[in-house]
Amino acid sequence: MNYVGFTVGKPRLPLLEPDEKSAEIIQTTLRNYKIDLPVPPKTA
Repeated sequence: MNYVGFTVGKPRLPLLEPDEKSAEIIQTTLRNYKIDLPVPPKTA
């Protein structure tokens, strides 16, 4: 969810952050698709 603009923080167990290779695959895949969700602006 963080990759598509929703600030949700770090995952809790049993989920883990993806390793660098997996994160790159996820980001590349997401760039290839249009995700039509309303994303609120990021605030500080």
